[in-house]
Amino acid sequence: MKRLTIYTVGFDRQLYDFARDFGLVRLLWAKWRSGGQVFGVQLAWENGDTTEVVGRVCGFLQQLVALENPLYGHSPKLMELALGLQGTPVHQREVKRLKGFLRGSRVLHIEGYLNFRMGEFRNHLDVISYRAIKKMKLTFGD
Repeated sequence: MKRLTIYTVGFDRQLYDFARDFGLVRLLWAKWRSGGQVFGVQLAWENGDTTEVVGRVCGFLQQLVALENPLYGHSPKLMELALGLQGTPVHQREVKRLKGFLRGSRVLHIEGYLNFRMGEFRNHLDVISYRAIKKMKLTFGD
């Protein structure tokens, strides 16, 4: 059996909903720590489900990156584009990175991981939004 503890400061509701609705894992505990400053959950799953679990956790992290971006957070169409990256090589690279990270650590702090390890994915989202804006300007141009 594998375990993963995930902590967050600002995504407590999203993390709890994700962990509660995640069918492959058991939610061992979900509670506030450090005087109500940090929210954490601990997930457990069978060894054979590791690839799918890591893929779904990675998809959740990618969704949070998109929510942090002001363009994607306020545009349902752009958010749909970001969520559509789940089956692409970009997603597979992020899954590989997350697997490598989890080999050395069974604790994941969401904000730290998003800020320091998902830079390439953020850059990819910026490229997509730039292309969409450029296309709109070409469409509405003189």
